[in-house]
Formats: sequence, structure tokens, C-alpha cells
Amino acid sequence: MDYSASRIIELVRAVPWQPGACLRLFWIRYPEGSRDQLASELTSVVGSEAVVPLILRTAAFNNANSVLSDVLELFELNRTAFEALTPSTLEQVTVLVLARDEFRLVQAGSPITLPGWFPVHPGKEKSFLVSDLGQTAELKPVNCPEARLQHVAELAFRLEEAIVSALRQMEGSDAARLVGVMQALMPGTAVDDASARAALRAFEAHIAASAGEPRAYRPNAADGSKFLGARMLRLALNMSPKQLANVASILASGFQDRGGRILKQPYFGIFWRPAAPIAVGVANWHGILTGYFEAYQLINAGSHAGDFPTFPVALQYAHSLDLRRFLLAAIEHVRGISGQS
Repeated sequence: MDYSASRIIELVRAVPWQPGACLRLFWIRYPEGSRDQLASELTSVVGSEAVVPLILRTAAFNNANSVLSDVLELFELNRTAFEALTPSTLEQVTVLVLARDEFRLVQAGSPITLPGWFPVHPGKEKSFLVSDLGQTAELKPVNCPEARLQHVAELAFRLEEAIVSALRQMEGSDAARLVGVMQALMPGTAVDDASARAALRAFEAHIAASAGEPRAYRPNAADGSKFLGARMLRLALNMSPKQLANVASILASGFQDRGGRILKQPYFGIFWRPAAPIAVGVANWHGILTGYFEAYQLINAGSHAGDFPTFPVALQYAHSLDLRRFLLAAIEHVRGISGQS
């Protein structure tokens, strides 16, 4: 995850202090670029809190049992950075550890006797925690640009658009297959040639109406909604993993997905995995159904912020990256098997 100095400060401010704490350390992985430059942009004092960036240049923080000695060594190596502060105005110090590598400990802490020259509570025993900033700072998805909600919305629209285009081509080449696919998408409804074509016209009209602002796309699963995305969402909402896999099997057959390409399902999709093994083409369409549903829920997190709790920023970044990777691959896959340019 890429950090700017301003974003780091925002995330630091988003983490509340533990009651009575005066020292905390946040690990920031900064694999590329100048850490010296970043450090110069991060040093700040706001009110009674100082933010002190320290560049980790030694092998340290690899063992939970040596965290205390690692912290003391880091402080000694950077003593001048602390002595430059004005102790009389400070009550709390946030240390930012700028490292090239990932933080290898989940969270580590220890009582520490602060050096006699430390700007807050010198010579006294205090507790501290060191943790990854991205894993510690929690925000609602709507307030987390790392979640890339608008890009997720655009990709969900492009996937739906690609499937509708594939259905249009199917209509011209094999109307019987179209009926079978539409029957799977509209369970409980008797589908014939006329109703299948009528449903496709509704799908096309929705895509045309939404094409102007794909980054603002908001699919829904309302019972009265007749567009393709709504029907896919209702399948995911109302079916068990086994039932959804059965629908995916019909879709794979209808779209003639013979498993020439294996789509790596998004992380969320593995929790919807049916108990019995399924063929590659079926797994592809199972992933498309669950991936689209995952996108829908993430888009909802931006539209209904009050219904969603806060989550670690790093988790939201990784989740969004994984989902968008899948959606891009799924769009390319659907276009490929249907001969779209």
C-alpha cells in the first residue's frame, strides 16, 4: 500500500490513544522512494503530541522477545530527533518506524523504562505498543479512499455490460441457449423464446441508461428490478452455495465456457465454495456471481455508511485490490469466450 506523508498523518490521527498512554509506535512499510524525504515531511507537533519518524536501518523487530531492546536501540540511534523536541509542551509521542519490509509481528508491546533524555516521562516506566499503521487505523469504507469504491462500481458495470453483450450475441446465434440461460437467471419464471428476448431488451436498456456514469453505478437487488445485475444479486442472496453452483453450471454451459481459462476467484468467493468439486468453467461463473455480489456489497458500503463498521485500512486496500483484479479478469474472460473485441 502506497503512503503519502499527508495520508500517514491522517491515519495516525484516526487511531485513538489508549487511556494513560504516552508512547506508541507505528510501523510503516515504505519499500520504494526516499525514506529520508518522507521523514522530513512527517515530523510534526500538534498540541501536546509529537510525531517522530525514525528510519529503521538495522535488522530488528523480528522477534517478540526482543522488541524492548529493539525499541531502546532505535531510540538511542535517533536520540537527536527526540532531543530536538520541547519537553515542556509534550505529553505524548507517536513514533513512526519507516521500514523497507513488512512488520512481521502481529502486535508487540512491553513495559519500558524511558531514557533520562526522553521528552515525556524521562526515566519512568511506561507501556508501549508497536503495530502496523495500516492494520491499526480503522475507517468506514466510505471514508477510505484505499477501498477505491468508484473503480469497483465501474468494473461491476463493465462486467454486467460484457455479459449483456454476450447474451446479445447468443440471441443471434443460438436462441435456445439464450432461453436456457435466462431460465437460470429467472428461477420460478417460465421462460420461452419471447420472454427471453424481452428480458434481454430490459438488460440492454438498463446498460444504456447507466453507461454515462459507470463510476457512479449502484446496482440493487430489489424484487421489482429486472436488469441483469439485480437478477444475479437475487441469486446470490437467496441460494445456498450448492444451488448457486448449479446455476453457475447452467451459465457455463450456456456461455460455452469450457474452462480454457481459470479465473482466480476473489477471496470472498471461497467462503461460498460448494462442498462438491466443480469443473473449471462452472467455477468461473460461480466466481462471477459471487464476485459481482461482493462488488455490490462494497458499493453499498459507500452508499449506506451507517450500516457498516470500521475496518483496518490495509485490509480494505487488500480486499479492494483482490476484488478489482478479479473483476478485470472476469470482464476479459466474458469478452473472450463470446468473441467481443
